[in-house]
Amino acid sequence: MAGKKEPSSLSHQGTLPLETARLRLRRFRLTDDKEMYENWAKDPEVARWMTWRAHANVKITRDCLNAWCSHYRPDFYKWGIVWKETGALIGSIDLMHFDEEAKSADLAYALSRSYWKRGIVPEASRRILRFAFEEIGLERINGQFDGDNLASERVMQKLGMQFHQVIPDGYTNNQGILLPVTEYTLTREDFSRCRIVQANRGEEAETAALYEAVIAVLEQTGNPPGWKKGVYPAMDTAVEALEKGNLFSVWKEGRLIGSFILDEEQPEGYAQAVWKFPARKPLVLHTLALHPNEQRKGLSKQILDFAAQFAREQGCDVIRLDAVAGNLPAIRCYTSAGFQRAGKIDLGLGEIGLPEFLAYEKQV
Repeated sequence: MAGKKEPSSLSHQGTLPLETARLRLRRFRLTDDKEMYENWAKDPEVARWMTWRAHANVKITRDCLNAWCSHYRPDFYKWGIVWKETGALIGSIDLMHFDEEAKSADLAYALSRSYWKRGIVPEASRRILRFAFEEIGLERINGQFDGDNLASERVMQKLGMQFHQVIPDGYTNNQGILLPVTEYTLTREDFSRCRIVQANRGEEAETAALYEAVIAVLEQTGNPPGWKKGVYPAMDTAVEALEKGNLFSVWKEGRLIGSFILDEEQPEGYAQAVWKFPARKPLVLHTLALHPNEQRKGLSKQILDFAAQFAREQGCDVIRLDAVAGNLPAIRCYTSAGFQRAGKIDLGLGEIGLPEFLAYEKQV
């Protein structure tokens, strides 16, 4: 029949409720008007890079919400971002401009200025990306921003997006001026690959959750590393390493599947080791955690290779690490990667049942 709409090649789900470690993502409600207006819609700094102007009054916000709420259907995606800790509505995140043939869409967001620089947009975006690729069936997601908006560029880079193009006259800003727009893109294939990157602010909660998932399995299998829930590693482990810039994350399909720490701080007990290689500048690998579902897939080797490359880039000549004497899986992993044993050491953890460690090293 002429004019009949072709069936969608995508599995549209609509704006379903989603969740992350710190956030709830939900549909907007008409009763959100005052909170949205006060938290970000009236703020000229939030609107600075947007196509819309800062709302002059709450009626404009209410009209906006009326339009959004009337459009909720299976192919309309607009979430409110809720900060779990307080229940505050702090921003919005969208999937829009769907191309059914290319199976692509654009990602867009706005966030209350009070919550900037906390890693909230990357956290929310990773959950949306996972939903978009796994549930809707998209093959590519784009992000566009004014070339001077460096904060948005950093967000897209954190998500693993790659520069695609600059589109001349790509968007009209809220002053009615036609400007070029920079576009980054992420494919489903790239999203499914492991990425090892320096951790960013806001990842502490997810890292602590990873530690707990690892410890829960270890407790059922003899716990060779001797890790203890709430003792080590825990939230404060991640926070301290992140503040020092030493925490690294392994991402796959929007999930944190691994974490480790790289620094030049040798524990006091390392003085007891019989190091074979004179080290002018050693790099130390600590707290290597892999999600139980991702173990025995060669990921440890990728991390050790990354550490070696990082050491060379930092001018380090040796990597050092340690393992609990009975942690045979870790010992086999390190020796197969070329690490050499440097004797037994005491790290002062006898009170929690960890009296003996083995030191290992490898020249890079």
